[in-house]
Amino acid sequence: MAQGVFFDTNIFLYALLDFQDAGKHQIAVDLLSRDKGFVSTQVVNEVCSNILKKTNASEEIINKT
Repeated sequence: MAQGVFFDTNIFLYALLDFQDAGKHQIAVDLLSRDKGFVSTQVVNEVCSNILKKTNASEEIINKT
């Protein structure tokens, strides 16, 4: 059986975007630094969509990362 955790959209958003809550940011960064985790295509799409809406990032920048 595979081990690891499923990362939801909010984990990435707390880790990547500048939120006011430093505690949530640190928890998200710690979770993402683990060796094993899973993410769905839907989560990837939601993260990209939110980054486009909440930052000045372009689709070109997102495609490169």
